Amino acid sequence: MKKNTAYFLLVFMLFVIPLQAQDFITTWETATASEMITIPTAPGETYLYDVDWENDGTFDDIGVTGDATHTYPTAGVHVVAIRGVFPQIFFNNSGDTDKIIIVNQWGDNQWTSMANAFEGCGNLVIAAPDTPDLSLATDLSAMFKDATALNTDIGNWDVGTITDMSEMFNGATNFDQNLGSWNVANVTDMADMFANTGLSIQNYDNLLIGWALQLLQTGVNFNAGTSEFCFGTVAKQTIESVYGWVITDGGENCGNTFVTTWKTDNPGTSSANEITIPTSGSGYMYEVDWGDGSRSNNLTGNNTHTYASAGTYTVKIRGNFPRIYFNNGGDKEKLLSVENWGAIAWTSMEAAFYGCSNLRINALDVPDLSGATSLAQMFKGAISLNDPIDTWDVTTITNLSETFSGATDFNQSLNGWVTTALENMDGTFLKSGFNQPIDAWDVSNVNSMKETFAESPFNQPLPSWITTNVLSMDSMFANALDFNQDISAWDVSNVINMQGMFLNAESFNQPLNLWTPLAVETTEGMFSNTEVFNQPLDTWFVPTSMVTNMSGMFTNAKAFNQPIGNWTVNNVTNMSNMFNGALAFDQDLSAWQVAMVEDMSFMFASAELFNQDIGSWTVSNVITMENMFNNALLFNQDIGGWDTSSVQNMVEMFTAAEAFDQNIGGWDVSMVTDMENMFAGASLSIANYDALLNGWNAQTLQNGVNFNGGTSRYCTGAVARQNMIDNDLWQIIDAGAENVDPVPDIPTLPDITSECAVTTIPAPTATDACTGVITGTTDAFPVTAQGETIITWTFDDGNGNSITQNQKVIITDATAPVISSVSNITVSATAGLCNAVVTYTPPMATDNCDFTVVSTHNSGDTFPVGITSVTYTATDTAGNSDAQSTTTFTVTVTDDEAPVFSGCLTSFTVNSEVNSCGAVVNYTAPTASDNCFASVSSSHNPGQFFPVGDTAVTYIATDNGGNSATCSFTITVLDTVDPVISGCPSDIIVSNDTGACGAVVNYAAPSVADNCGATFSASHNPGDTFPVGVTTVFYTATDAAGNSDTCSFTVTVEDTSDPIISSCPFNITQNADPGVCTAVVTWTPPLQTDNCSATLSSTHNPGDTFSAGETTVVYTATDASENTDTCSFTVTITENEAPVISNCPSNIVMTNDPGNCSAVVSWTPPSQTDNCGATLVGSHVPGDTFAVGSTMVTYVATDTSGNQAVCSFTVTVEDTENPIINSCPTNISVTNDLGQCDAEVSWVVPLATDNCSVTLVSTHNPGDVFQLGTTTVTYTATDASGNEANCSFTITVADQEMPVITNCPVNITVPNNFGACEANVNWAAPTATDNCVGLTLTSSHASGDMFPVGTTTVTYTATDTAGNSTLCSFDVIVEDAEAPSVNCISDTTVFVDMTTYEVPDYISEGIVTVSDNCTDPVGNTNQTPAAGTQLEPGDYPVTITAIDAAGNETVCMFILSVEAILGTPSEVDLGSLSFYPNPVSAKLIIDNPNNIAVETIQLYDVTGRMIQEIRHFNKTTLSIDVSELASASYVLIIKTEFGTLTKHIIKE
Repeated sequence: MKKNTAYFLLVFMLFVIPLQAQDFITTWETATASEMITIPTAPGETYLYDVDWENDGTFDDIGVTGDATHTYPTAGVHVVAIRGVFPQIFFNNSGDTDKIIIVNQWGDNQWTSMANAFEGCGNLVIAAPDTPDLSLATDLSAMFKDATALNTDIGNWDVGTITDMSEMFNGATNFDQNLGSWNVANVTDMADMFANTGLSIQNYDNLLIGWALQLLQTGVNFNAGTSEFCFGTVAKQTIESVYGWVITDGGENCGNTFVTTWKTDNPGTSSANEITIPTSGSGYMYEVDWGDGSRSNNLTGNNTHTYASAGTYTVKIRGNFPRIYFNNGGDKEKLLSVENWGAIAWTSMEAAFYGCSNLRINALDVPDLSGATSLAQMFKGAISLNDPIDTWDVTTITNLSETFSGATDFNQSLNGWVTTALENMDGTFLKSGFNQPIDAWDVSNVNSMKETFAESPFNQPLPSWITTNVLSMDSMFANALDFNQDISAWDVSNVINMQGMFLNAESFNQPLNLWTPLAVETTEGMFSNTEVFNQPLDTWFVPTSMVTNMSGMFTNAKAFNQPIGNWTVNNVTNMSNMFNGALAFDQDLSAWQVAMVEDMSFMFASAELFNQDIGSWTVSNVITMENMFNNALLFNQDIGGWDTSSVQNMVEMFTAAEAFDQNIGGWDVSMVTDMENMFAGASLSIANYDALLNGWNAQTLQNGVNFNGGTSRYCTGAVARQNMIDNDLWQIIDAGAENVDPVPDIPTLPDITSECAVTTIPAPTATDACTGVITGTTDAFPVTAQGETIITWTFDDGNGNSITQNQKVIITDATAPVISSVSNITVSATAGLCNAVVTYTPPMATDNCDFTVVSTHNSGDTFPVGITSVTYTATDTAGNSDAQSTTTFTVTVTDDEAPVFSGCLTSFTVNSEVNSCGAVVNYTAPTASDNCFASVSSSHNPGQFFPVGDTAVTYIATDNGGNSATCSFTITVLDTVDPVISGCPSDIIVSNDTGACGAVVNYAAPSVADNCGATFSASHNPGDTFPVGVTTVFYTATDAAGNSDTCSFTVTVEDTSDPIISSCPFNITQNADPGVCTAVVTWTPPLQTDNCSATLSSTHNPGDTFSAGETTVVYTATDASENTDTCSFTVTITENEAPVISNCPSNIVMTNDPGNCSAVVSWTPPSQTDNCGATLVGSHVPGDTFAVGSTMVTYVATDTSGNQAVCSFTVTVEDTENPIINSCPTNISVTNDLGQCDAEVSWVVPLATDNCSVTLVSTHNPGDVFQLGTTTVTYTATDASGNEANCSFTITVADQEMPVITNCPVNITVPNNFGACEANVNWAAPTATDNCVGLTLTSSHASGDMFPVGTTTVTYTATDTAGNSTLCSFDVIVEDAEAPSVNCISDTTVFVDMTTYEVPDYISEGIVTVSDNCTDPVGNTNQTPAAGTQLEPGDYPVTITAIDAAGNETVCMFILSVEAILGTPSEVDLGSLSFYPNPVSAKLIIDNPNNIAVETIQLYDVTGRMIQEIRHFNKTTLSIDVSELASASYVLIIKTEFGTLTKHIIKE
């Protein structure tokens, strides 16, 4: 029958078949009609029992004393009841083992043994609600052997009397229950108890731990089969070490257990002998093996354990343990490693091991992350971690933010991770050691990559990443010093933030021009410090752009120099540091629309090559230009037209800008408060510095400004400079007044040449800006030295400015001396010497001037043997010397003497050296002498190796003159060294080869060494076959000189092969012969074989008589070497008549005693009879107390042969009392958890009591999350009999959390709409969030509304469904930036017939009209000259100024010409003066053809301030330089002897 059928029947029998309390009830199944079943009994037991074959209450067979057999007419399932004396059921792997399928009830039967009881019953399951009475039993061996379907909880059995459990569950492959409560204190044999099967790890752990707490027998052999343990490690060690048990099992397996290692005395929040397991949230129900033999169960949160002593411990956790949560706190440094992840279903790994600086992952398995979505900060700060985790399943993970942040050692492959769900990669590898390929990662759902690889060594290809959903790449590769991979295919169209993306990415230089960063709002520091990046970016920000911040974008991008002038930058407000340190950058940016930029500080600082025209930029909104061109070494563009009216800070703006020299006198610096070091390390030309001082002085300046003009010097700006110091309290640092050195009139003076000397020449001149022509001075004359002489002229303007100029004077003598010749000379060396003294007549020299003669040798010098060249050279004072000035001849000294040997040896003999076929021979070498020098050569030398035999040695001495001498002798070497044998084997002892009386023996043959070589012979060789016994092996070595050596050893072959006995008889069991307690037994004797020969003996022989019981028969085979083999089997003689039990009580049913989980029960005991005598023992006695439930009472009658009869009945005690629930919580009211629309609520769980046991369940648990509103919590207590009680209360959650408004705009300041006293104002509306849904956001104004000039407060209100509200407000400030409109008149001429003209009030009389967008009428006006002023004839500038309420100012200017009615001669004369061009850009020409004497020419600006004055001009033509003046209207007034002429001049 299949197992599933058995389980169905099990349920059927439990609930359908009525149980008889006193009976042993089983269920059987037959497959065919008329099929028989047999109830097996054990030999030697006494039986007297009745059988009810249908369990219908009628017992069919009465007084059975052995096996009972019954035939069922139909196939099916049959329930069989047994009562009486039935001490043992004994299938013993035979009979109807497949037919019994259920034990329904053990009843009151008293079992005397369960040995082999259900062995082989493959379909058996235990459904009995009671337990067997084993109080009379000691043997459970093989009870359930091969009961493959069995898996019933039998952990409550009382096995306290049992001594033998060997093979009890051998082969019971389905059995897996907790037997840790079994009392095994008396068990002495557990051999093969779980052989061929095994328990689950948890049940085996419980077994070991439970048994280790008992006082056990010693030396027990316990076979746990394939059972594996984890928590039971210490318990097992205790059982083995304390009780000496030998335990066989599957070993330690914590594969399903979370195993970690801790060191308690590392730093932490717990004591030095404690650790705390950190948890977070709810859902915990776990147990811990602390590694010191103790366990903790049913844990629901953090748990601290105290050890007896500090140390390193292995901690194991299993159960519901959803999170470990160090979060950079607690005992983070005590955790050393994860040894196993186990079957823990993790719900989150967020901050799991954050700060665990000693953590290593030694686990070979992987964590179950299927229920987790976050690994954020999992290994943050785990600086020791560097273990493989590539096989982890992270398919559900959405968050990897800071997962490996600060894990400085981590560098393992992660390319196997499947990241399809990933959304957040912020700081994933920040400050880690990671540099492994992850190109296979699916990042298509990632929305943020902030700092992903920042400060890491990462440099791996990522070409295929799909970044479509990424919004932030802020600092993604910041400080990733090695990264340089092609990421050009990335889709960055949705990225908003690229701030610092490649900051300090020193190696990065990859193309990015395929990117379309349309949504980017900030590129601050994006390429800062990318030292080699230089890729095209001209497709970016075209045609539109959202970028508002480009601050530091290319700071220190030293190589970057790509065209980006087509970028759309019209929304950018911050360009500070944009090209700071961009050493190579020099691109055209003239088309940039920078009108919104407010900050240009450091923008081109240290951009050393930048020099592009940016003079057309609109910079009217710029507030700070601090350090803008600091150290911009080449920048020198005209930016004088910039509108700097908003600039407040120009600190170090042009510091070290060495090339900059432009006129910025037209800049409006009225708002600037600080110019400290503005031109430090730089200098303007005098003209440009004068223009700066004069232009700025004309403005209304801020007081107390600190201005540094560098090394600039002034001339005409002196008055303006002093005015700024005196009136505006400026502190001005510069190089002072003009100090220009004179300029030589001839840039390079011509060379002066002469043969002998130069005494004087005309002095050169120079021109000075102030002094005029200056004549040079020098004290170098006369010059007489031959060659070039540099003379220095000095030009001094007398004002402390001077310059020098050099001129070359050349004196040349070109005639060389002439010298006579001398013939070559040959002589012999002086005897005994290697030289000779030689005399000769020296040559003679002549020259046109003075000269000197030098020579290599002189007459009377000693000359060496050989040829010596002698040279005489004549040189004049000019250094002239040519071929005629030099003569050379040779002196030859010859050597005619031969060398002489001394110490020439006679022939001699030596012996060879040990280990050498020759000898190193030392002797005193002969020497040679010569009058000069002789070289000695030889065929051999002292200390040289000479082979055995005769060797001729020859020495030859030769001098440089070719003279020679010879010395010869013979050296003989004799061989006297014997050969040497090494590596001679030691005596060898081996065992015979299998099946042979000998053995093949291998060994390392010895080797021979001889100084000259030797022959080698042997009596045997490695690999020869040696017979059993002792054999001597000889080796001999002989050399050519007859010297020899020998070596010998023995080889012993021992016979170690045992004889082999085969066909050993099986165990024999048979009944005693009739009428006696013995039996005659026969069998076939076994056979024996041996590699040599052997004899066979035995303890018994076939046909012997054996007594009742078990006898062991032993056969022994012995060979000549005393090797033996044995074979044994048992002969068992059995006797099987059983006793008979009568008057067995019926089953008893009653209710529990009040308040108790039990009842006192009485009955009339049965009686027994036996043919040989027996004893009757009961499991219980009348008056015993019985627990609620069914208890089997068993009586067993046992005769002297151990035959048994059993009588059993059931006592059932029914529980009718209900449980009681105490301390039921009252109703609870709480507010929502922060940021949640619900709340986690805890309470003290009520207590349930019962007369028996009780189970308390609830609809909710402490720590559950409750939604807003009221929820009813109900507790129900139920006892085992189904009696129950209830308790309930309510939990109310209220929302009291305010909404949150983010991105609330800051105060907004805008100018008015043109022509209106108001403005349209736009802003990005703030956003509101709330912990719950249903949020509303209202505002007092909407973006785009019209706001009046002034300040208006805008308020946003966010209100949630609970009525909680939050406000956000900001001010909208509309500034009137529009100046009044003045309807100015053109130049006007009036004629007077009186001496003066009274100036009218132009505004009040309506001649000039004034209007304004806000102020009407404009009350603040000013007229110069004032109304009523009396003017004489002449031209006068009239200025009318209108200022509105906002301080905006408009100036109107025209020329009022007052002329007398009657003409005069002066008019005709002055009319001859002409002015052109007008308008003028550079030079204004005044023609005076009549040479009228002009007293003064004065130039005024529109404010009436005199700009320039020229006095006493009487030339016919005058040129006035106005190129440095700002573009504006000016008034030119010329006063002459005939009167005054006024003209209106326009400067372009």
